[in-house]
Amino acid sequence: MKGLKAVYTRNQLTATYFILWPVLFVFSFFYLLIIIFLKTLYQRHILASYRPNAKVISVGNITLGGSGKTPLVEYLALYLHARGRRTAVLLRGYKKPGHGPGIGFSDYYSLGDEACMLKLSLKENAVVVSGKDRVRAAVGIDEEGRIDTIILDDGFQHWRLKRDLDVAVVDATNPFGNGCVLPLGPLRESIASLARAQVICLARANEVPPAAARKLEERLRKLNHAALFIKAIHEPEFIYDAVSGLRSALDHLKGKKVGLLCAIANPGSFLDAVERCGAEVVAKTFFDDHHEYSGRELSDVMRKSLDAGARAVVTTQKDIVKFAGWLCRQDAGIEVFVLKVSLKIVEGEEAFDERLHSLYSA
Repeated sequence: MKGLKAVYTRNQLTATYFILWPVLFVFSFFYLLIIIFLKTLYQRHILASYRPNAKVISVGNITLGGSGKTPLVEYLALYLHARGRRTAVLLRGYKKPGHGPGIGFSDYYSLGDEACMLKLSLKENAVVVSGKDRVRAAVGIDEEGRIDTIILDDGFQHWRLKRDLDVAVVDATNPFGNGCVLPLGPLRESIASLARAQVICLARANEVPPAAARKLEERLRKLNHAALFIKAIHEPEFIYDAVSGLRSALDHLKGKKVGLLCAIANPGSFLDAVERCGAEVVAKTFFDDHHEYSGRELSDVMRKSLDAGARAVVTTQKDIVKFAGWLCRQDAGIEVFVLKVSLKIVEGEEAFDERLHSLYSA
């Protein structure tokens, strides 16, 4: 419902939200009670949690998507591989299509967009496993005996799996929305739940004023003074041609009129990244997160961009996996580039390195 999406993603109050507020409040109250009840059952071992033989690093958040978890997962997988660890990434595969018009990569239909993107990015550096039952996946990994580290994507509320390190990601550009839990707000659980995180990553720290970032960090430290705090930015690295895969420097976008296409939770961050590369954005098409494209929609986007005077369309790594096949089979009439963005830790990297190293020295 668009009226609620505006509240969740932009903190924009709508008529729909005001009308539904009493009902949403009741549902939020019971939702929070259920979350607290379930968490208590796991904490008291009334409900069982599985302990894998491999080390488990959970990367999650307390809000609905878009906080920057996936870039941190990629960072960790590459970091661990470089240090000789045999790593698997477990994802839920949210809104995995299973089948479709065949305009995306085949792995997109079997794994989902984020898992397919990670598999392409990580290549042989990590195994990527997607499925609703991540405990079953962890058991299978244990039985094979080849993996020594599991990265649990979106795992902060996944209490069925025990973990050795709990990393919570907070988006500096929209940390907690309106501060209310679902469906009254975007929170999956209360802000106080961050007290159980061992590491808190303040993502997109460069996209807010320094004073705002400091104020948020002070608030987080009051919530959890024992946690290790790290700051990270999402840094554009290069662009590549969506058909040929040929890489170009970011300067290739400087002064160029482009259209944007994405279906991610935080399109504003993508827009900001492209504009920081010097491009002039003349057309924008943003779909809901995890949207599955149709050929007609893609044709409309290309035509819209051309009509606006764009010389190219820029999209994300998460999106290209969903329509790369469409591009290869027909002429889009305009160049399509993919912006490669990576996470870079700008504060606390050495301490984080030590914390990760300690997992294996214990």
